[in-house]
Amino acid sequence: MNKLKHCYKVACLIVISICFANNGCAQSESKWESFALNVAAYDSEDMPVDRYPESNIYDGNIKTCWVCGSYKDNNPAGTYLRMPHNNKVYLNIFTGYGKSRELFYQNARPKKLRLSVYATVHPEGYVSEIADGYEGLKYPREQIVTLADNFGIQTIELDFSRDELNEFSKKVYRQARSYFEPPILDSCLILKIDIAESLPGTKYDDICISELFLSGEDCTLNSSTPLTPIKNVYINEAENSLLADDDQNQSIVIYHDPMSVLQLIDVSDNNKWAIVISMPAEIEGRTETYYQLVNIPDRKIVNNEIEECSGNYLSGSELFFETNTGGQLMLKYMANDDEYYSIVLK
Repeated sequence: MNKLKHCYKVACLIVISICFANNGCAQSESKWESFALNVAAYDSEDMPVDRYPESNIYDGNIKTCWVCGSYKDNNPAGTYLRMPHNNKVYLNIFTGYGKSRELFYQNARPKKLRLSVYATVHPEGYVSEIADGYEGLKYPREQIVTLADNFGIQTIELDFSRDELNEFSKKVYRQARSYFEPPILDSCLILKIDIAESLPGTKYDDICISELFLSGEDCTLNSSTPLTPIKNVYINEAENSLLADDDQNQSIVIYHDPMSVLQLIDVSDNNKWAIVISMPAEIEGRTETYYQLVNIPDRKIVNNEIEECSGNYLSGSELFFETNTGGQLMLKYMANDDEYYSIVLK
């Protein structure tokens, strides 16, 4: 049997729910719903072979599809995806069977989608052999999307305020800490996609989806354009100040911290951004380094802006510069899930 990574969510949830029941927790007025993430590939002789499994919508091949239900029975299954941490998030979907235009119209396909967002947490011990268990509460608003009946991928911008979702996530996280006995290891937003209405096929009853994925638009941090271009950026001899030179002045103080020792890690090619590491000047025992992003023209540390822009950056975590394929300067940062994400720097 083929190893499939996404087609066993129902089985995963059954297994995980048994594990959850054994953990025990206080009662709550809110209804927590279960999700299985990070589903591992596995073989099982007891699982029936599915010619059109859910994993087909994540394989990057429009010629494969997931049969999610029957148009006649009106019983399409829903699915869900972990949302990226971008300010703007887009749902990309190829409805119908993409193997050919003929099969596209011969099979049923979604016409309307109901989109819901859940703020979820992953308590310690909420795992099975094949997945991590997340428990979530539903954000109190939905988005209904009417799809075009086109042979191709459609892109829909999610109509949810990132600021409101972040506040809702914080509220759910606080509630989860008192509701679940085990410590919380992770938290995230999940987008649930349900089919609200379908179009009939000319020949077959199967409701098909060929591709489904989320994409995000990177948030952006801006710096001013200096009247006189900056030529050189460096640390002073006392190692407590970041200095800069331009055509008219030398040793311009960009940032000064008498209580810390500074180390210059990198400067962008346009001399508008710098990454420094700071550590206490007087060290007592073990100490950790603290990464800081410096906006050189505006002479300020912008770690708080990274947090506000991204929603998942822990101030002080690792930072480094990178240039994307389009030549755009990017800030790569380590987020609270130990993964790396990007921010555009201008």
